[in-house]
Amino acid sequence: MYADGQTIGIAYWDASNTRLKYALSSDAGSTWSIAVPDEQGNVGMQSAIASDSGTVIIAYLERITDSEYNLKAARSSDSGITWPKSEIRTIAGSGSVIRDRIPIVMNGTNAYLIYNKQKTTGWNTRCAVSDDRGLTWDSSKDRVIEEDRASSVSIDAASNGYVTVAYRIGSNTNKCAVSLDFGASWNVSQLILPPKIAGSGWSANISGNEIVAVNPSGPSFAYSSDKGAAWTRESMLSNFGSTYGYSMVSRSGSSVYILDTWDNKIIVMHSLDLGITWY
Repeated sequence: MYADGQTIGIAYWDASNTRLKYALSSDAGSTWSIAVPDEQGNVGMQSAIASDSGTVIIAYLERITDSEYNLKAARSSDSGITWPKSEIRTIAGSGSVIRDRIPIVMNGTNAYLIYNKQKTTGWNTRCAVSDDRGLTWDSSKDRVIEEDRASSVSIDAASNGYVTVAYRIGSNTNKCAVSLDFGASWNVSQLILPPKIAGSGWSANISGNEIVAVNPSGPSFAYSSDKGAAWTRESMLSNFGSTYGYSMVSRSGSSVYILDTWDNKIIVMHSLDLGITWY
């Protein structure tokens, strides 16, 4: 999901026909239009979306077997109205990608995509980089962030090359990776989350010193203005939680959006004041 003011874009896998689909709303979710960016094969699992200045990129998985997936990206240059098949790219092939979250972010011409890749023994967590709005993805710019399999992964980026990735290793180790050079190198440190958020399945958006975080158990929300040293606005948002445990949080200025699922429905919760009030 991405959000920009009243505009919301959601990419998802349609299990009824195994296609990648894209839902677009320009009125904060009141009405929606649907497009089909890719319909070749079993495509669209674990999809993620990024947008900047009219360019929309969807990262998604193509199923080869139950345990083998390719990582692909579709691209639109007209805010998601059309999706040229000629601009679909395979970023990692040969069934080498694991079925996990694949968060993507774009700022200006630069796009960054996080994925878990199988090795001969085990996995590693990698960042793929495009410097032309997702038109090409040069594998030589891929970097390993963690020599392990990350979960609960989320990413944010600034125009000056500052990129932050929040993720979880194992059952109780939460981390933050930071790049100051457009993803060329990374520094990793521990990420402190409040107890209601820190359990399995959390999602966070880190922008400078500010963090907004959500956990599908509830779901619960929390906000920090000092890199997690202190947390405020902790709240249970409603009486429903995520059916599959895949709640995601997205932020645009003071607007925060949470994407959740319940009773076979996609639900979007929206705050205009960084989590004080919700709609």
